[in-house]
Amino acid sequence: MVNRRSGLGHEIRESFNANPNLTQIMQVFVAALNANRRNQNRDDEPMTRTRALNEFCKRRPLTFNEDPNPTVTETWLKEVKVILDTLEITRDGDRVALATYQLKGEARYWWDLMEATHAIATMTFAEFETLYLDKYFPTPLRLAKEQEFMNLKQGTMTVTQYVAIFEELSRYALTAIATEGKKARIFEWGLTTARRVVVAQAFTTYAGVIAALGHGEQQRSSQKKATVQCFNCQAMGH
Repeated sequence: MVNRRSGLGHEIRESFNANPNLTQIMQVFVAALNANRRNQNRDDEPMTRTRALNEFCKRRPLTFNEDPNPTVTETWLKEVKVILDTLEITRDGDRVALATYQLKGEARYWWDLMEATHAIATMTFAEFETLYLDKYFPTPLRLAKEQEFMNLKQGTMTVTQYVAIFEELSRYALTAIATEGKKARIFEWGLTTARRVVVAQAFTTYAGVIAALGHGEQQRSSQKKATVQCFNCQAMGH
């Protein structure tokens, strides 16, 4: 005859009977486990539009109001994309709605026109980017900025000024500076003849060229100081 009281189930029941507190502990554990599962399911669900807007605004994104400066145009778009990506807002409709929420003034009027002439409900964020850049940073202007970069010369600028402008314009010619070597060579070509001799294409990286120029500037400064005569004591170099 089979002993129905034997087996693992019987042992578990006996353990609960011997330890009443164990039953309470298990109940608390199961309740916590279920609550955690519910929270995880909520976290896995996409944000509602209202919640997404609240989280987006907490990051204090820039507003945009038709600026002729292409740097401002690109910076606004880049910052908005960073915030959207950080919040893991992936649905195109939400991304477009949140981005355009930050359009003000003339840019807002422009978007109102786009809403009247385009299928906004099905628009992807990539399509919004194209519309936005076509309006505020069109291809002819982008090509002009690229050409400005390629033609950049140091001229009468200091090395520091030349580096700053070179860095600012380089964003418009990423293909031309796809490698460190290419970036270094283009930078060298724009230097004055005297400073070009200092680097003489001996460095394979842009950082190496900058470092060499910095060292050369220090040497020139020391040499110039050594040739200056003190007005008070007539001594040289102090």
